[in-house]
Amino acid sequence: MAAAQGLDFRKLHTGPAVPRAKAEIRKHVDFLDVDRPLHSDHNTMMVLVKTLDIKRAVEKRDRPLRDLLIVLSPFDYQKGSRVQLPVR
Repeated sequence: MAAAQGLDFRKLHTGPAVPRAKAEIRKHVDFLDVDRPLHSDHNTMMVLVKTLDIKRAVEKRDRPLRDLLIVLSPFDYQKGSRVQLPVR
């Protein structure tokens, strides 16, 4: 939910799975444009995660999620060099 909100503020170039995940979230949780209690949004997100709805939305056109290479940072912080992670 927080990532979807952040992506709404910044138009970033992302992989093909990210817009589908965000779209699935936005089907159920509205953009936070005014202060409101988030209890129901959090409960909705909990259901989306538990039922794997976001995962299914991503996998509609992509390989299974476990096969996608998701790298939070391309740098190995210990060595200070780029790392190449294998896709299983």
